[in-house]
Amino acid sequence: MKKVYQVIAISSIFYVLIRFFTLIFARGNTFDFIYYNVTNDSFWFFISYFIPIVIGILSALLLRKSLFFINFGKIFLPILIIMSLIGGILNFNYWGYFSKRPSVFSELKDANQFLSITHLKNNQISKDTNLFSFFDSSLNPDYYNQTYERPFLRILEDKRWDYELSRYEKIYKSKTAKLSDKEITQILNKIKNSGYFNQKQDKLNGLFIEFGMDTSGYHTTIINADDPTIPHYVVYDRKYTYVVLYTDSSYQHYGVFEFLLHNNTIIKKQKFFYDGPANDNGTEYPKVAFVLDLILFLLTFLIYSLIVFIRRKLGKNSF
Repeated sequence: MKKVYQVIAISSIFYVLIRFFTLIFARGNTFDFIYYNVTNDSFWFFISYFIPIVIGILSALLLRKSLFFINFGKIFLPILIIMSLIGGILNFNYWGYFSKRPSVFSELKDANQFLSITHLKNNQISKDTNLFSFFDSSLNPDYYNQTYERPFLRILEDKRWDYELSRYEKIYKSKTAKLSDKEITQILNKIKNSGYFNQKQDKLNGLFIEFGMDTSGYHTTIINADDPTIPHYVVYDRKYTYVVLYTDSSYQHYGVFEFLLHNNTIIKKQKFFYDGPANDNGTEYPKVAFVLDLILFLLTFLIYSLIVFIRRKLGKNSF
């Protein structure tokens, strides 16, 4: 166990260094695209954690006999762990997640047909037909502020020519492809009874999307209330209801709560928060952690080097 801990201690040094040089080259829009990606979490974890950890361990195995790296790593590792835990907990309490804004549910990523899209605005089913008017067809969305766009970005990324999915705007504007007031009330009661959404909202806003998933890969005809020449039947293996609810606050800290229902049962739920323009989008710990970790590393290294220097001047063995 002692040797294992030494390897882990040394690897923490190179983990910080590799992570910094990996992410520093992905700043700006590229970094935001990776970090706020709504359809893929794995790439962020791959470059932010997996690569630095693997290279860190390999480096530690090569230097496992170096007393300098062993002793310094033993001091630095617990400091790094404590800082990461504190940063992660603070981030979770304010933003709703530890390491990355969660992507949409995997079932929604695999949807191949929308059945209904209902917009709830101020507790009423909205008749607004311009919900998607702000969509950026150039695939350059506002990654930070995207909320209503989340379920549809998968379509814009690689399914824009999928007939069943690409007609989401017509489904939304359809007067018949909607949930009823009764159905919405039943869903909201389930959500409130779950205890996950306990925000007091006088005027509730959200989006309700019924979608089908055909696991066989056979794409079927979607509901089309505008064109009677197209059949009005839909065949699917599983039917889900995706619900996203929004909360507001007086200081522009907004909450986004997402739920997935199957057979009238909530099977998945997640949340995140984001700040309005007045708060300058806030500061998320995972986005700056690789810089803070490097600063912590340099400070620890300077203090450690100073202690070693003083001990040598006093005629004591370094540690």
